[in-house]
Parts: sequence; C-alpha cells; structure tokens
Amino acid sequence: MRKSDVILVEAGGNVGYHVMRSLRRRGLSVAVCDVRPDGIAFHSRFTRGRRCLIAPPIKHEGAYIATLHSLVEQTGASVIIPIFHPEVLARHKDEFPGVTIPLADSEVIELLDDKKRACSLAAALDIPQPGMYMSPSEVKSYPVVFKRVKGQGGDSVYFPANEKALSNLVAKSRQGSYLIMDFIEGYDVCVDAIRAGDFFAASAYRVHFPSSKGVSILRESISAPVLENYAREMMEASGYEGICGFDFRFSAKDEKFYFLECNPRFSGGLPSAIASGLDLPSLLLDHTPSAGAPAPRAARTASAGAHAPRVGFGHLASADVHTSHDDHMASAGAHAPRVGVVTKSYRAARLWCRKFPSSPLPSLPVDRYDDLPITDLPALLFTLLHR
Repeated sequence: MRKSDVILVEAGGNVGYHVMRSLRRRGLSVAVCDVRPDGIAFHSRFTRGRRCLIAPPIKHEGAYIATLHSLVEQTGASVIIPIFHPEVLARHKDEFPGVTIPLADSEVIELLDDKKRACSLAAALDIPQPGMYMSPSEVKSYPVVFKRVKGQGGDSVYFPANEKALSNLVAKSRQGSYLIMDFIEGYDVCVDAIRAGDFFAASAYRVHFPSSKGVSILRESISAPVLENYAREMMEASGYEGICGFDFRFSAKDEKFYFLECNPRFSGGLPSAIASGLDLPSLLLDHTPSAGAPAPRAARTASAGAHAPRVGFGHLASADVHTSHDDHMASAGAHAPRVGVVTKSYRAARLWCRKFPSSPLPSLPVDRYDDLPITDLPALLFTLLHR
C-alpha cells in the first residue's frame, strides 16, 4: 500500500468517490478501502496502489479495526474518515493515537441514526413531523409509511396499502424496532450540514427523482433556511459535530415541511452540496483540530471562498423554502450554497433501471454528470443514450 494522507473507509461507492475527489482537489493522497472491490472509487486512477478490502464493520468489528491499524502503519495516514457505519470506528477512536478521526462520540451518532430516537428529539424541539401510530389498529387511512429504526438507502422503508400488509410487517419485526407514520403526498427536500463548535454550514436540495424512497437520482439545489435551522437545532441539541444529512417531506396538501429522519454521515446527495459550492469533505478537514492535512491551494480557496451553493432549474412555489438568493446569503453567512444546480447520478440511475425496468427515468435537463468514471463503460453508454 502506497503512502497516503487520508484513509477512506467503506468508500468504494458513489459517496466515497466524491469525498475522494474533494480531498484530491486540495492536494491530498487518498487510500480507499471497502468490503467489495467493484465500487467506483476502487477503479479511479487516483486510488491506484491505494486500494484495500476490509471486513464488514457490523459483522466483523474486530477484523475491521485490525485492518485499519495495519493500513495506518503501511500508509502513514494522519486522517481516517468512514463513509458508512461511523459509530463502529467512533467506538475505537482512542485506539488510534496521532490519527485524526473526525467523528462525534458513538452514543451521539447512534442517537441520530436511530429513526425513532431522532423523531423524539425533533418532537422535543417542536419540529413538525408526520402523524405517528403505535399499532395498525390506530391507523385510519392508507397507505402509511412503515420504517425500521435502522437502515440505509431506503432499504428499510415500506408503504403498506392496507391493514393486512401493515400487520404482516409488524409481525415480522421486534417490538419497538419500527415506526408507523402518515404517508405525505409531495416531494423530499434534504439538507446536508456540517457543525464544528460554533461553525455551521448547510446546503439543501429537492429530490426530483425518485419520488418515494431510495438513493436520490435527480436533484436540484434550493434555498431552504427554515429547514437548515431545523438541522442546526437538532445537531446542537444532541451535541453532534461533523457531517449529517436530514430528510424532510413537503406536503402538497398543506404546503408545510415535515421531518422524516437524519443520517449522521455523508449522504447520497453529497454531489449536490459540492456542485453548489459547499465542499463538505474539505470543510470537515478545515474545521477538525489536528487533522494533519495541508490547507487547500490558494486558487481553490479563492474560487470556493464563499462556499456558496448555486440554485437550479424550476422555482419552488413555497415562500418558506425558496426565498431569494440574496436573503439566503444574508441569513446563512459566508457559506450559503448557490441555488439551482442540477445533479444527476447515472450510476444510481442504472441500478434503478435494473430494479424497476418498467419505470422510465424523467428526461429533465442536467448540467453536471456527477457519477461518470472513465472505466465505467455501461455508465458512459447510459449517458450517451439519455443525455
């Protein structure tokens, strides 16, 4: 394994790829490890000689940590950043002296990662949420949302259309391991945020596709100061510092936003935050003490100094969300993202087409291909056919 400044863990996929590219832009060498060798970052020219397989952190925590110790010795890395399951590495931070691991305490990560506990925190802060139910007998209308307290990428979310379907899901789950909430007709808006002490910055985007669940494929950055304030309140109330993604649902019926869940890690919408000007991976290093990483190049700092995201096609009707860009810049300070930037993930789109072959992708304009490695020939063909 070649010498590296940073080790990214479980980083072979799309999110890890964009974290890697962000750190490369600031002049850092990056090693990538993952549980599988077929990820996009594994085949980047920037990780040649810096790739490693690692044991799954949940099933084999001991082997996972042992491999990281070995990688630190081989690469001389001064920073380790996990993309997924950060709570596992957070439990072992003290076992890596001299290495910066920019993670909150594992208890705080697990608090926000638990959907039921996160909803309880939101309720205590008077953040609006969908109606909640304790059992199928309380539900008055369908469909509803059945959600397990742990899960990623929409793999734990279901939309039972009747009481029998809901009862079957409940019967297969442990008591207290799920949430039942009202289904809201509308669309999702996500907020990616970073907090470090008194520093806070966030970027919001609307999900245009898919409209139900899963990794976002087509996104547009928007101005959403109200939702960003909700995110900040939850991070401050829990004591969480680091990167966190928040999911909200806009109701077409009453034109209000409702909190759904949060993810205390880099989210699948990271390309939208970076494209809009909020380079979260680089900011994480900038605001982590003793990161041991070189500062961004002067040209990079000058071009991204304001960290202001752009906003993209189409304008939202809700005045609470889509305020003017000038107002948003004033309220969010120097790190206000630009509105209107559209990003489309072709890798996620390919996976969607395989899973739902009868569901066509929307032919909406895009100005950035956020997921297109030169080695991924199927993605290249997909681009040529669907651009």
